[in-house]
Amino acid sequence: MVAAVEYVFPRCRGKLVWAHTVLSAMSINGSVSHSIPLSSGAACFFGCHLASRGRPRIGLAIPLQQALGLRSSELRGLTKGDVLLPEQRIGLGDSHSIMFRLGARVGTKSKREQYALLDQREFPHLAHVLRMLIEGLTDTELLFPFSADIYRKAFRRIQELLNLPVVY
Repeated sequence: MVAAVEYVFPRCRGKLVWAHTVLSAMSINGSVSHSIPLSSGAACFFGCHLASRGRPRIGLAIPLQQALGLRSSELRGLTKGDVLLPEQRIGLGDSHSIMFRLGARVGTKSKREQYALLDQREFPHLAHVLRMLIEGLTDTELLFPFSADIYRKAFRRIQELLNLPVVY
């Protein structure tokens, strides 16, 4: 940003001393951490491990988040009432996808309500387990009632147990 300002406004070149000082301090203290996007296979693998270790909802959350491309806060904010099964959407188009309403109560990063679709033909195992989960919930009950910290720690714990040096 500083370089852009100096390029557009040549009079500022060399006069943004404080901005350059902050940037140089950030480069000294800031470390770059690289991560790898989580593939669907790895997400299912992690999910199975978590479910087998007594964490079935987190085990479902990881592959579902990966399949839908959601932020963890969007995923953790979903309730049963936010899930619309194909048989409930008569006349609303695609009859093979489960619809997830995002940001209904708190908003999303884009500051408006959005939705995500899970194609049951592409992810039959996720659709089946999701249906089993929502059967026993009330409309206002969270699908994934855990904090971001618990979610992150469970994910890291599985990486450690599997001795994976990769950072997802």
